[in-house]
Amino acid sequence: MIRSMTAYATVERATEGGTLACELRAFNHRVLELGLRLPEELRVLEPALRERISARIARGKLDFSLRLRSPEGEGAVRINQGLITQLAAVAKELDAHFPQLRAEFVDLLQYPGVLQASAVDADALQVHAMAALDALLYQFIDAREREGGKLAQVITDRVDALAARAAEVRELI
Repeated sequence: MIRSMTAYATVERATEGGTLACELRAFNHRVLELGLRLPEELRVLEPALRERISARIARGKLDFSLRLRSPEGEGAVRINQGLITQLAAVAKELDAHFPQLRAEFVDLLQYPGVLQASAVDADALQVHAMAALDALLYQFIDAREREGGKLAQVITDRVDALAARAAEVRELI
């Protein structure tokens, strides 16, 4: 079966922690080159994702992204009070020594760990992510085969046209 080198597939899966959206794009490339974009909660899956993708796809430049959107109305974000208090104290102390640097409130919110989303069951989320990947790979390979079939038909049509022209030239000779 001829498979196209370019393809695209997307899968969404509802979970308790939100909606997982997987996307896979491929471009022509001699070897397998895989780029992954993952949310922080699923970074631990990177080796397993790479292994599962490379087991099913041998070549191409692949861009895989996995996004987690929190459920509607449940974007519960909490402030880590202990950390923000510590950061405020440090900012006040530094302001006394370096008044020109003046830390802004928005800068404190951007510090890692200050804003915390509601807890998500990491194990369940990982299981959902791997299941979504399996569905995505099925769709992706199917898309490559459909496109490959179209390419094979175009090649066959051109070969037939060339054969017809060659027959005409033989008659003229």
